[in-house]
Amino acid sequence: MENNDSKEWMLGFLGFLGFLGFTAFTSHDPILLFQFCLFGLFAFFQPKIDQFKYVGYLGALFGLVMAFLGITGIIRV
Repeated sequence: MENNDSKEWMLGFLGFLGFLGFTAFTSHDPILLFQFCLFGLFAFFQPKIDQFKYVGYLGALFGLVMAFLGITGIIRV
């Protein structure tokens, strides 16, 4: 495992947290809320596991897709 000091994946990880939290609070699903808290715990401790950056990139992609669908009116809350 190499030492990666770049923090750009953390922005995507926070986007993933926002998507998961938004979904949890609007659907009132306790499992999603638990996952939101669990990923928040991971973000708090900032683990040095290289695979988490891919979760961050996936979160950024989901965040952009949800924003696009919300702006165009395809999904509504």
